[in-house]
Amino acid sequence: MIHTTRYRLFDANIASEHFGEEAVVVNLLTGVYYSMPGVASHIWSRILEGYSVAEIRQDLIQAYVPETGEEQLHAELEDFVQSLLAHELIMADDTVSRQTDTDAIPEGEAYTTPALEVFQDMKEILLLDPVHDVNSLGWPTRISGPENP
Repeated sequence: MIHTTRYRLFDANIASEHFGEEAVVVNLLTGVYYSMPGVASHIWSRILEGYSVAEIRQDLIQAYVPETGEEQLHAELEDFVQSLLAHELIMADDTVSRQTDTDAIPEGEAYTTPALEVFQDMKEILLLDPVHDVNSLGWPTRISGPENP
């Protein structure tokens, strides 16, 4: 199914940064972080720039066909977007418009199946961030609760 849906970040608690050919995304509420290497990084960038899935698909076709088939590209793109939705990193928002025409995907880069790698090993450390632990006593005061006795 080719669709023209556009997406935006799920909410303000999703932060991302690019490091070379990898996007790292953190959910500040859950402490879970994600890695999106290679092609996945390009797709993530396009989503944040307001590209529709159909426009992203065209970028991928121009960059990677005949290295891989159009049907394979489309199926893997759809799977990746569904994974982003399932992890509540993005949400559909057809009021989003494309911000700019960015450079094409770099030539010569090998195609890799877009993957969302999920990490929970730093969850406790990420949730110790002062933003989460401030109360009327100020910081650094550990807030007690069901998860933090």
